[in-house]
Amino acid sequence: GGAGGTGGAAGSGGAAGAGGAAGSGGAAGSGGSMGPVVINEICGTDGDFVELYNPSSSPVSLAGYMLADLEADGGPRLVEALTFDGGAVLRPRGYLLAIEARSDGGSRCEEDGGVVCAALPFGISQGNGDKIHLLSPTGAVVVQQAYPANGGNPAGNAYARSPNGTGAFANLPRTPGNPNP
Repeated sequence: GGAGGTGGAAGSGGAAGAGGAAGSGGAAGSGGSMGPVVINEICGTDGDFVELYNPSSSPVSLAGYMLADLEADGGPRLVEALTFDGGAVLRPRGYLLAIEARSDGGSRCEEDGGVVCAALPFGISQGNGDKIHLLSPTGAVVVQQAYPANGGNPAGNAYARSPNGTGAFANLPRTPGNPNP
């Protein structure tokens, strides 16, 4: 199992801080990393989730950062963005799982083994593909990663980095909250 974060995970929804436009202010390209934090795994089937990973030896706070998917205009969709609260801290070599919220408004999150967990307020488009954005508290895109159409095929797979935390993305077995193969 992977080492995880501590504390509470995230606030919900809302376009909090729509200040910066996507891609402005020297924001990132398509590498999927923010400082030491990387988008490590994306799954759009059988319970959508996004996994963030901190490969460094220092904790990283995500307080005020937002996770969003793709808007029709190609930018981040802020109306359903997940805004992380002050408890969203990734421990060194720790994971954060943002898991699709249930239709009853509840969460599939179980903070288990120290993995920080948050309810993802949006689904990931498996058939059409998607793009996941990690935004700064001002709304600037600092990390983004494309998720190709049918990115988790065959069923039961995810689109994940290999080797864990550093490699290129490929269709791999799902390993939420744990190292990728």
